[in-house]
Amino acid sequence: MPKDTPEADFDQVHIVEDNFFGDHLPPGLPLYAPEVPIHLQNRRDIIIADEVQNLQTAVSFKPSHGRWRIAKDIIGLVRHGKDGIETYQDKLLREARRGKTESATYGTAHINGEDVVLYAMNWDFFAGSLGVVAGEKFQAAADMAVSKKLPFISVYASSGVRQHENFAGLTQMTRMVESIRHYKEKVARPHLAVLIGNVWGGISASAVPNADLVIALAGTSVGHRVGPFAFTLHPQAVSAVN
Repeated sequence: MPKDTPEADFDQVHIVEDNFFGDHLPPGLPLYAPEVPIHLQNRRDIIIADEVQNLQTAVSFKPSHGRWRIAKDIIGLVRHGKDGIETYQDKLLREARRGKTESATYGTAHINGEDVVLYAMNWDFFAGSLGVVAGEKFQAAADMAVSKKLPFISVYASSGVRQHENFAGLTQMTRMVESIRHYKEKVARPHLAVLIGNVWGGISASAVPNADLVIALAGTSVGHRVGPFAFTLHPQAVSAVN
């Protein structure tokens, strides 16, 4: 990185003089507020749904269809709001009325004269979160890539594991890792991860680091926890590293 590029001091804190946090916390708490480095300013805005759709169109994506549904015994979180209690099933029905049924899809695609298997997560359903159905589709995509001996490309835009599915959602992390391991064992072709917009939590900590090659759109944010451990990918930073 160039010497004149300012770096954030993660140990530096700034004292808030007034009660910035409201009445429930005492005044004067240290607040992590580093200056934004030059190479992170004026970052590119990414419209994730459009980017994923454009990518799928560009590679002639053909989705595989099946009877995928979320099991009724996954109770999930219950939200108490001003209109009463909202269950996980209520949220799913609300998404269904928008024409959205899951955060992931998979199928075959065509890139530069070669067939590939493409798995894609999209932010427009539950912030691209990973649940049982998304995990099932990932395993199905990996199995398809094994059976057809094709390169396997995964496109991620995800907030992490879907909290509504609790432990069942968390187990999809190990399921994805094992699916990738099995693919690498059986097929001498690459597994690529493409990051678009936001990639957080369980996805960034399981499937992404197991790819042979990770590619990201400029402006993509990726990490596993909030705070100084998250970082944003920018063209200037990439060229500085190179």
